[in-house]
Amino acid sequence: MRVKYKGYYYELPFFRAFGFYLRSAWFPFRRFVRAVKRTICSLGSWASTLAVFVPICVIIFSILLLNGMVSLDDAIVELVSIILGSFLLLAIKEIRDFEAKRRTILRRQWEYYDSWRYEFTDTLSDFFRHLGLIIYGYAFLNSVDDWEAAFQNSVNSEPTAEYINGDIEHISEVVASIINTARQEGFIDWNVEQANRLVKEIERFAVELAQNVQSGGSIRREAGLLGECATALLGLVRRPWRYRNDMAHRELMERYLSQYGVRIGL
Repeated sequence: MRVKYKGYYYELPFFRAFGFYLRSAWFPFRRFVRAVKRTICSLGSWASTLAVFVPICVIIFSILLLNGMVSLDDAIVELVSIILGSFLLLAIKEIRDFEAKRRTILRRQWEYYDSWRYEFTDTLSDFFRHLGLIIYGYAFLNSVDDWEAAFQNSVNSEPTAEYINGDIEHISEVVASIINTARQEGFIDWNVEQANRLVKEIERFAVELAQNVQSGGSIRREAGLLGECATALLGLVRRPWRYRNDMAHRELMERYLSQYGVRIGL
């Protein structure tokens, strides 16, 4: 039986394919669970409003009931109708508006990430080359593993120190753009404290690297740390698409296909 994963087709035995689809259902189920959690948290914010609103309604209807203006059944029906009409409908609208705004932010967040990934990669590639360290490829900031592999395969070259100060200014501009945009847009799952710490580390390592080149010292250690911090900063922007549990489950899916399936092309 043929299944599709990440743009490729795989041939699997029938029951193995059924197992693959069950495992694939984990992802929409996790998204559903997260949506339910967000909904519960949103409804919880209405507790204080209901704590004031419901007792007032009960007091009013109790007075009307004691004065014979409404029957007990009518009072209960009216109370329930008011609560459902004023609370439930507004809560549903608030949740819908929140999810729509969240989707919009996520879409823009990914667009920013995609732009910064290329700009930051190009900026650091130039910076390292001017320091005398050539990093091959344009995907070394995609993940920690990609950075470590690229850094291990890097080669030394002759530094060109006259360009380094301009590179540092460009690095500062990129990281400042990330911080300011994340604050203005209200990025999803954005850790402000960690982001600010990473930015300070990036700028500090960049300055130390420039000083080491001027003094003829080694740059390997600071260059490695700078790359790790840059990768981590972009990872914060990308976090909604790379939750730890999701990444672990994707690895299990890939191992499952590798063990039981045969890739037959695009």
